[in-house]
Amino acid sequence: MARKPEVFFVSKALNPPFDDSGKLLPFLIATHNPDLRFHVPVNKGQEVRAGNVHSMPIFTSNTAYKAGLWDKAALFWHALRDRHADILHFFFSPNKLGNRFGRTLAGMRRGLVTVQTIMSLPMQKQEMQDALFADWVVTWSKLGQSWAEEAAQVLPEQKRPKVVHIPPGIIPLQPLQAGIRNDLREKLGFPADRFLVLYPGDLEFTDTAITVAHAARRILAEIPGTLVMAMRPKTEKSEERLQEVQRILKEEIEQESVRILGSIDYFQDLLSVSDLVLLPAPSTYAKTDIPLAVLEAMSSGVPAVVGQGSAMQELSDAGVAIGVTPGDADALSDAVIGLCQDRTRLRDLGKKAAKYVQEFHTVDHMARAFARVYMQAIKR
Repeated sequence: MARKPEVFFVSKALNPPFDDSGKLLPFLIATHNPDLRFHVPVNKGQEVRAGNVHSMPIFTSNTAYKAGLWDKAALFWHALRDRHADILHFFFSPNKLGNRFGRTLAGMRRGLVTVQTIMSLPMQKQEMQDALFADWVVTWSKLGQSWAEEAAQVLPEQKRPKVVHIPPGIIPLQPLQAGIRNDLREKLGFPADRFLVLYPGDLEFTDTAITVAHAARRILAEIPGTLVMAMRPKTEKSEERLQEVQRILKEEIEQESVRILGSIDYFQDLLSVSDLVLLPAPSTYAKTDIPLAVLEAMSSGVPAVVGQGSAMQELSDAGVAIGVTPGDADALSDAVIGLCQDRTRLRDLGKKAAKYVQEFHTVDHMARAFARVYMQAIKR
């Protein structure tokens, strides 16, 4: 029997909860590529139950957004000592410490092919220049590919990586029939006879939550609806920004036409029963370039309004989402009101969105694309 190519993941711990794409996407890549063997980090006492996956129980913490210093040191040590892998695959978002970590480890394992997935674009394009250290660089978006290719041209020719764009993959949600959808919506505590608009974004990394709050006042004055803002606090700035949103929407919150949620265990159900998802952000910093929440909503037939100029613009360019200028509350209001007042257009856009996700953003599509990169990288 031919030996399977082996890939060592330099990533977060790949065990539940999978509420972070930095954990979920590597997990899906490993568990949907049976013809390859993967070595992946997990928390002590945990394992990935897949025959082609070797779990390395080396992490002691389960922080969703970043590994602790000791965990990083343990992962570095294991990657340095490993004698089985053909490929080191790094899953990093660009930052000074991560860039130094990756560059040092890749340099010490020169005999291995290195692959680097840019998990989230930096705030500024020029930051990408310090982020590239692998033989192959994978980006989740066309914008990310453009930034990485431009940054690669600055490097000496012998150090320029091969840049590849692989769309992030999800397990699509099934569009719900009207009756089932209404029953589920009421079960979740939302009226079935009102538009349900969802903002599944951040509080602090951009001003998008504030823009949505200002737009909501006009939107809710013109259409019978409920706005749900599902925002998980991620930094110390979260509380200050949350208070500002609550101040802007004080009246609407009191009338229960706006509901603000943090982490919830029924998030995918909420996506499925929404009429419209809003993420009109100028950047998807600290998120996957094309956020998984947007793709999951689209897969269920729920249209999205996204920010022009961000990585998400490729969705509006493809005609499967509505693009608006980030920070323009009036433009956002116009887009939402226009869609809600034209149910045929809303429904047709949802169908196009679901078809697009099935064509370009499934787990199988993503896993096969990474398998091609691994095989090409080994042969090169």
